[in-house]
Amino acid sequence: MHKLRGTLAVCAALAVSAVGAGCGDEEEATGAASTGTAAAETAAPESKAPTGDPIKIGNIGGYTGPLAKTLGKGGDVLKAWVEDRNAKGGINGHPVEVIVKDDTGNPATALKAVKELVEEDQVVAIVSSFSFQESAWEKYVTQKKIPVVGGASTNPAFLTNPNFFASGTTLVPMLFGMLQETKKAGKKKLGVMYCAETPVCAQLVPLLQGLGKVAGVEVTGQKIASNAPNYTAPCLALKGDGADALFAAVTSDLVPRVTEACNKQGYKPTNVASGSTVDSAFLESDVMDGLVFAGSNALYTSEDLPGVQAFNKLIDEKLPEVRDSDQFSLPLIFSTAGAELFAAAAESAKLTPTSKPADLYEGLYALKDETLGGVSPPLNFVKGMPGATLCYFPQRIEGGKFVSDAVSCPDAATAKAIGAALGAG
Repeated sequence: MHKLRGTLAVCAALAVSAVGAGCGDEEEATGAASTGTAAAETAAPESKAPTGDPIKIGNIGGYTGPLAKTLGKGGDVLKAWVEDRNAKGGINGHPVEVIVKDDTGNPATALKAVKELVEEDQVVAIVSSFSFQESAWEKYVTQKKIPVVGGASTNPAFLTNPNFFASGTTLVPMLFGMLQETKKAGKKKLGVMYCAETPVCAQLVPLLQGLGKVAGVEVTGQKIASNAPNYTAPCLALKGDGADALFAAVTSDLVPRVTEACNKQGYKPTNVASGSTVDSAFLESDVMDGLVFAGSNALYTSEDLPGVQAFNKLIDEKLPEVRDSDQFSLPLIFSTAGAELFAAAAESAKLTPTSKPADLYEGLYALKDETLGGVSPPLNFVKGMPGATLCYFPQRIEGGKFVSDAVSCPDAATAKAIGAALGAG
């Protein structure tokens, strides 16, 4: 398990590059209201904004620093959700208050911020976490028994820690989904280009090889440096190795460059990815058309889903300036997914301003196949067990647009095989 967590940490670091942050003030409180679940958004009538003491929730993310472009508006989206929720009656007739903290991508800052949320602000939960410094504060919130509800579900803690409640597919099941999509595309061998800068990056290949045996896809790998003058050698090596699909497990800005370099060498494999390394900038690159990937949550383009409709309405009404900016990213919907998961659990637990985190846990355990208006795979949580779902969203870039299919879930035999593959990892 220690080796697996090390690999997950690397994968999460790669995921971070596709996610960003950049809020502004380190701390800001706001009030809001939306619907119990995203599915209810279109039907819920306007109601009088509640008054009185609020239900307090906390949020933390790397909103400034290296991830600002992709994650920077995550806190703003959550604040907009709270404002909208409060305008529609709050939760159980009570207003909601969110206190947003920016960890700046610094572990010490992250731990200090979380301690303030718990000890000074006395929040009932950390909601929609966009922090990639969870290793610094995971043990603390677990000891304090403060649930972490939703957010960037690809972070390792959501896969391994029962105190973290994922609002989407976690990292390893998403990687398996990527392999499944590779197989569905008719490809037999996946070439992985992984980072040379960190030795633990190499652990990604054996992990994928184990999962590949279950999915029926052979996996091979090549190490690359982000600052390499070109990628001719690894491209030709994978071509010679017969890899008919390519996973560039590098930062999202580097993926198109790697793909272009391989294309120039006459190597044009099918591009595949985990959803954590897909960036909206890919839509502007011709070489990325045809990319297939597995997503942890529904795409903002899946407008047939009530939860996606609610997300897009929130953006258009509360944050219209974000829609056309370079900070409008795929992960922003993770923020509302986490918020809706909290709302669903809070309603189930009949949460009030005087309720304790223990009450929220019971609300989370009571949820059954919760999809948050179609934004998430079916979610179920069992006390003492990580709440990782093996379901994922098959997704692709087609004609310069993101396209998502219905949720795909492995059968019982496949699920058992995945567990065995992870145990071997």
